[in-house]
This record gives sequence, structure tokens and C-alpha cells, in this order.
Amino acid sequence: MSREKIPGLAPEAEREVLARLERMDRRLRAVEVTPPVDQALISSDFVAREGQTLYLAAPAAGISGLLPAPTPRNRGARITLVFTTEGPVMLTCQGGTVNGSATLTHTVIGAYTAVSDGTAGWWLQSLELAEHLRGTGLTVTSTGKLTLRQRPRLPQLQDYFASGNTTSGSIGALGWNLLGSVGGSYTRLNPTTFGSTNRGALTTTALINSRACLTLGETEARAVVDPATCQILQCAWNMNNSLSTKRVFFGLNDNFANDPAAAVNCLGVYYDSAVDTHYQIIARSGSAGSPTVTTRTVPASTAELMTIWQNPVGTFSFYFNGTLLGSISSGVPTAAMNVGFRVETLAVATAKVVNVGYFGLEASVATNSSFDDDAFLEL
Repeated sequence: MSREKIPGLAPEAEREVLARLERMDRRLRAVEVTPPVDQALISSDFVAREGQTLYLAAPAAGISGLLPAPTPRNRGARITLVFTTEGPVMLTCQGGTVNGSATLTHTVIGAYTAVSDGTAGWWLQSLELAEHLRGTGLTVTSTGKLTLRQRPRLPQLQDYFASGNTTSGSIGALGWNLLGSVGGSYTRLNPTTFGSTNRGALTTTALINSRACLTLGETEARAVVDPATCQILQCAWNMNNSLSTKRVFFGLNDNFANDPAAAVNCLGVYYDSAVDTHYQIIARSGSAGSPTVTTRTVPASTAELMTIWQNPVGTFSFYFNGTLLGSISSGVPTAAMNVGFRVETLAVATAKVVNVGYFGLEASVATNSSFDDDAFLEL
């Protein structure tokens, strides 16, 4: 910014004008370095670049999108994708993968962020909502001192099962509990077995009705969250090699000791080899409600991202890898329930395994909610 004298101005006025011009100049320079935002709706095939925000309006026939090659240079780089229609968007990555697959087909409306891991590819996840804040709260530092922190409107629990031990109460970053009957175990796996989401194996014994459960509650019947406040519930899992004589469930259950099809209250994704080879979705309230068999065949040894999304309020939609399995809007339980994974052996056979990876939960904040760790300050 030039410091030349401005004719006709008193020294004080001249200094004020120059100061304002300098502030304007700084703002303009800041705008110049802001990453570009592409506001136009995209309805045809596209190539994405790091730092972009793309608004996608895929037609029913679908479109394709190519993400950049993952390199050490762009590790951690982000691309924001805003899906404005349910038309399929087939995402691929130049020389890599998307969410561990060669192609990811996305059909869910919403804002998502793709993050480069710098080596294998890009990972698409629901856009973080931390910017939607509801004030400042307190937390405790590693040295035991109180400090301020921002508080999100939608508290989030996440776990990649990459930390913790293998004993009950210390599994993963959230301290999952290993429960069940007639044996059952949890083991840490090599994280390269099926991408960065494969961290642990939940295993039964070969005995009939042996079950292994991984829950946030310290008992199988411990209530943790109710469906009304559950906005998004996700997991990445792999059914492993054997699909026979096997029953697997992920979601909410008021007692993980019970088969979901006979539970008093439950809501989740279900597989029962004694019934069908396809995924089932289930909601039971007050011991009423039957599983719905979907058209998706359960794969062996294939990683899948399962999502339960409440949208609109009272309607729960179930997805695998972004593809809709079905929706449930009636007979949804209202009671608080436990949350987690369940695998069971249905006959005397080999031990049954489900590999557990990513877990995610977003819950709305009710008054004095258990998810609101500052609730005691608001009383």
C-alpha cells in the first residue's frame, strides 16, 4: 500500500484514510488466496481438484467423478461434495481407491468431505458438523486443568478400533465391552488386512448359541441411546469367510442377549443365515415387528459401510456403501437401548467372525442429555 501524501487532507484524516485503505488491501489479499468454490450445479461427468467444493445434481442415469491421485503431497487434502439429488454418482480415484473400493456409488443427498490418505486413495465421510456450535463449555486437559472448548450441537462418537486392548471395557478408543455367552473373544487385526477400517475380529466359539457382543453399555441390557436422539449410526464391517449357521446384528437393542428378531425393542441391520442370504432391516417396539428382507446379498470377506440415518424425523433409512437398503417409519421403538455389534453361532460348527472397523454415532442434544458433558453446569 502506497504511503504517498494525499493532497488536501489534514495529517489526522490522512492517517485514518491510509489505515482504512490498508485494511481493505489485507481483506482483498485474503480473498485472493481463498480456495475456489464452484457454485454451479454439476450434472455431467467431472474431474475434481484438491480444495474444491462441488455441488452435484446427478440425473437418474448417473454421472462419474474422478478424484486426484493420492500422493504424499496431498495427504490430508479435502474435497467437499454436496449431493443435491439421489442420482448415482460413481466416484473413482486416479491410481487409487475411494473408501477402499475401485468405485464408490453414492446416492445419498447431503454434504460430504473426501480426504486423501496420501497413499491408497480418498475416504468419503459425512461432513463434520462441528461448526454448528451451541456455546462454550469446559473440558479437562491432560494435566488436570479446566479449559474452554466449543460444544457441537450434534455430539459425535467415533471409533476406528485402532487403539485400546482386547479385554472388556478397554476395547477401542471408546472402551467397548466384550459380552456374550459360551465363550467369545475379540482380537486386534493387522490394520492392512482390509484397508484402514479393519481393526478387530469379534469371534464366537463353535458351540451352538455361542454369542459375542461388543457394546458401549457395560451390560448387554444397559441403555445408552434412544432412537429419537440418534441422527446417524454407522459401522464398517466385514462378515469374514463363513456365512453359514451365522447370525449378525449392528444397531440398537435393549438386550444384546436376545436375538434381534425376538427382542423387545431393537433397531438395526440384521443377517440370519437360517432365514435368507440377504441383509434384513429390523425395528421392534414392545415385542412387535418383523425383519424386512432386502435385495442386498450379504457378501463374504468384503468390507461394507453400513449407515442408519434418521431423515426426516421418525424415518430411519438404511444404506450399504451409500446404496439404500430400505426405510422404516412405523413401529420404531422409543425406549433407550444399548448400541453395538452381535454375532452368534446357530449350530455346532466352526466359530463365527465379524470384523469390526469404523463406528460412528451422531446424536442430538436434549436437556441434560447423557451426550452433553456440560449439562451439570446448566442446571
